[in-house]
Amino acid sequence: MLRWVRRLLATGLCTLLLCGGLEAAAHAGVARVSGVHVGAQNRCAATMRVKWRAVKGASYQVRWASSKSRLAAANLLSVGHHVASVGPLSVSGPSFIQVRAVRQGKPGAWSKIGKGRFSSARFGQPCALSGHGVPGGVEFTWNATPGASAYRVRWAAAPFGKWPDTASYVSGWLPGTARASDFAVPVTPQSGDHMLGVAYANPIWGQLEARNKKGTVRRSQGWQPVFPAPPDPGAGDPLRVGTYNTMLDPTGARAQVIAENIRSHGLGVAALQESGPTSAPAIAAALGAGWDYAPKGAPTPQTIVYRSSAYRLLASGAFYVANPKQPSTPIDTPWALLQPVNGSAHSQAVYVVSMHVTEDPNKSVMDRKRDAGLMAQSVMDEMNRINTAGRPVIVAGDLHYLREPFTDTPGYVEAPPTLVRGGYYDAMAAVSKTNVGYQTFNGGNGTTAPHQDLSQSGVAPRADYIMLKGFRGSNAYVNVANWSLNGVTPSDHNLVYADVTVPFAP
Repeated sequence: MLRWVRRLLATGLCTLLLCGGLEAAAHAGVARVSGVHVGAQNRCAATMRVKWRAVKGASYQVRWASSKSRLAAANLLSVGHHVASVGPLSVSGPSFIQVRAVRQGKPGAWSKIGKGRFSSARFGQPCALSGHGVPGGVEFTWNATPGASAYRVRWAAAPFGKWPDTASYVSGWLPGTARASDFAVPVTPQSGDHMLGVAYANPIWGQLEARNKKGTVRRSQGWQPVFPAPPDPGAGDPLRVGTYNTMLDPTGARAQVIAENIRSHGLGVAALQESGPTSAPAIAAALGAGWDYAPKGAPTPQTIVYRSSAYRLLASGAFYVANPKQPSTPIDTPWALLQPVNGSAHSQAVYVVSMHVTEDPNKSVMDRKRDAGLMAQSVMDEMNRINTAGRPVIVAGDLHYLREPFTDTPGYVEAPPTLVRGGYYDAMAAVSKTNVGYQTFNGGNGTTAPHQDLSQSGVAPRADYIMLKGFRGSNAYVNVANWSLNGVTPSDHNLVYADVTVPFAP
């Protein structure tokens, strides 16, 4: 028995020596990182800056966790220098951090564990708000600000608080334990609503204010845009519809690239602006078999292209809209009535209108707002005259939206809010939104591919819109920003499209 125990102990000792030797071999030649120091803190971002002594010729891996026991399962951050910003970390407890050097793909041993904790800092600037849409409005949320005894949320109807009002707040001061505040948007679009109903597709911008027991008030940096929750579009026929200002009647190679943009994004229907009697058939031909355009035989400067394999043209035409830029030449505005080829007995035909707002640059901004609103009202009046059966309508186009100066002066309201107040719904108020931080005007000239930058406000101005009447909402909205083919951006506007649901007939 004693002999067996001695043998077992010897075997265990050999195993330990072997394993230790293997571990040492694994780290041989790679120095162990030392001097790990946890430094500057960014409480709002929940990050800390970590530095350590450099190891010659090495890159590094960093890991962190809320306890020592969790370090082994932590994800690794690879960095090339002996400094890193790590996080997000817990702001209410300690964080444990380790670093190891890596040379020629071989990792060294982990450093001793560094420990960091966010200090209970004196009262300072609050962290930025977060938020999300809720039915009928938005909910703003925030993290605790050290030393704060009360909070409130300042709201604005325009980026950076530019709407010309005195400061407006979601509620009065809330207790220091509060972490959320709800804002309800107006239910019925109408004058004086700050254009904040769901159908306008405008976010509410929020900024957090914190107050300490001494009465000192501090604001969070910047303004956070939050969109109200959109409604469920309901049952019906799916349609991917777009609007595209193609710039100066393209033909030839540019028409080919425009067609590829439309085709590659899977559109079924597209309202085109600046595509006249020569350009429209060129783009339709470039789209290939199974595509057509309408109306034909009319000298309209706009057109509508559609998949003839998926939609049957029931009727088309055009009507005149006053032209502020050239009053002697009213704008011939086209429409088409399209029926799904493979629809059900409940499917409806839908009207599509391609609209292009023009403006007289010599007029004041307010007068240009008024002219655009009058053009939108004219389009609505004409479609009410044509659409005697009350079918769904899509008005899509370049609407030259001039939000600034931010006003809601009766008689001087631009095209999109005029349409919303006439019963239309902006398709950007969608369940899913893509690239709303980019303008829809890209500044290209048809030969180069300019890079578009994100707007600092988070929600960029738009020229191009898809407006819906007789719909319950919008499924998805996409601004095709920074798109080019072989280095060519085909137009100075982006293709914009939406996935919508044409409701079944009642």
